[in-house]
Amino acid sequence: MKFLVFALSFIISSTWLHAQWQVQLSEATEVANPVHYPLFAWYPDGHISVLPDGDEYIMFWAEYESHRSVGSSQFVEDQKALVPSTAVFGGRGNYNTYDNGGSWLMSVFRQKDENFIGFFHAEDHWYPHTNNDVAWKSIGVVYSDDEGKSWSEGNQIITSSTSKPENPEWGGTGDCCVVWDHLNNRWMCYFQEQQISMAISTDPDGAPGTWQKYYKGEFSQDGLGGMQSVLPGLEQFAGGNPSVHWNTYLSKWVMVWHRWAPAVIYIAVSDDGVSWENGQSLIISDIGGRAWYPTIIGDTDVEAGQMAKIYYADIAADFSYRDFKVRTITFIDPNNTQPTSAQIDFPENGSTISTGIVEIKSSIDNVEAAIEKVEFFTGDMLLGTDTSFPYQLNWTPTETGIYSIKAVYTDKEGTKIETSEIIVNIDNSMGLNDLNQRGDFLIYPCPGRDKLEIAELPSGSKVIRIFDSNLKLVHTTSCEAKKIEIDISKYAKGVYYVSLLSDNQVFSRRFLKL
Repeated sequence: MKFLVFALSFIISSTWLHAQWQVQLSEATEVANPVHYPLFAWYPDGHISVLPDGDEYIMFWAEYESHRSVGSSQFVEDQKALVPSTAVFGGRGNYNTYDNGGSWLMSVFRQKDENFIGFFHAEDHWYPHTNNDVAWKSIGVVYSDDEGKSWSEGNQIITSSTSKPENPEWGGTGDCCVVWDHLNNRWMCYFQEQQISMAISTDPDGAPGTWQKYYKGEFSQDGLGGMQSVLPGLEQFAGGNPSVHWNTYLSKWVMVWHRWAPAVIYIAVSDDGVSWENGQSLIISDIGGRAWYPTIIGDTDVEAGQMAKIYYADIAADFSYRDFKVRTITFIDPNNTQPTSAQIDFPENGSTISTGIVEIKSSIDNVEAAIEKVEFFTGDMLLGTDTSFPYQLNWTPTETGIYSIKAVYTDKEGTKIETSEIIVNIDNSMGLNDLNQRGDFLIYPCPGRDKLEIAELPSGSKVIRIFDSNLKLVHTTSCEAKKIEIDISKYAKGVYYVSLLSDNQVFSRRFLKL
């Protein structure tokens, strides 16, 4: 994996006056559509919002309306399904309102329990809407009491000081992202009206009338219709669709956004979220078009550490298509004197594993150069290699026994950093001899269908494994539900065995894929 390096600093009279730090990027790879998002051809079209939900993560997909997905991690590649299957917010209509051209969630947060707050971008097309998508933009707030599956009616919170003109013209105030400023206990909304501006609200609900725009050095103008100024340090960087997160490694706010000319993605940093420094070009189009709509996702879309992922759209010059791309982004501060350390995060040292597939996860802190690859070993045997953050591997041991596991990191300078070895006990034999011997849970056969329904499962945590007729493991999953569905659409025809491990007991059943 090759990396691009960007040195960011204050430069005055060719003298370094500020601690230098760097951003290093891997080469771009294309992102698939794991949830079958119906508007994927036009995605991303703004800031990506993701938030934890127990052991899973909820993500909101947006074009002219918003969809909601769930997945095993905060990253797009690990999202599993749209839940619900239809849009949860927004949409277009030929009517005379501020959101008739569509409205979609840009930033979503959990307020408490199942109560979410969302900030959305709205577009007003010219009525009646006929043959153009030119939009006058604004920003609103909306609330949900069921974790984003449905939303209240939205209300505008930030609008332009300029009224919508009679004839179609791109303008208004939108293309936003919102973060919670933990340093000052306030919302910070970043938006564009050709250039990057912001507004703040100290109201936890971000209600209309509580927002104040930044204007000439102060937050003094009403969010609804007030004047605004370009943020200090960004006067020379006209553009839109900012994405801001707090970087725990740098202890700074980091912004990425796209410029209009050149149509590339830029990056800048700030101590207070208001005054910005070090604006530098970060990503250009690989197809001779426009690199737009960036979002950095680390722990979430609003907090990241030294390594994260940056997602963006690579749009053809004639707008005929766009590619959804991702890169690993590594922040490096040469003044960080903490030693580099790497570790195996999962499985735990000394644990016993009986799920067939062993998921190995590793992490590294305080690197001095971007990571080129991570190799996973048991003893001297290479199990596999990962070249992108986060670093992990699925391994299927062929025999039971005691194994040592370690990871070896290689950075772009050729330096190797090893983790300490951990020891795990692999016991894949549990249950194999009992296959097809008992039937303590029910399978409803679905001939010709792609879903296997398993019901009347025992309570509590359990592991479900599927083996083919040669007793080769083809699927494993953990769950607590009493009923699940498993996709078997890609299975070859034949007999399969289902084994369920619950409280060290094994139950089994078989089914026929036609």
